[in-house]
Amino acid sequence: SSAFSMAGGGHTAAAINMLGLEEEFSYVSTGGGALERMLMGERLPVIEALIKFKR
Repeated sequence: SSAFSMAGGGHTAAAINMLGLEEEFSYVSTGGGALERMLMGERLPVIEALIKFKR
């Protein structure tokens, strides 16, 4: 399929790796909760800290 597909979470990423399915996904992230918050449009504390530090 040409659809963009994502998987998130440490256990999920490990399972995808163990099964050799990495090529089936457009993006695999070990950050489950952080990935979810980013997709919902929430601010991520580490990104906010980096922006503040850059100033």
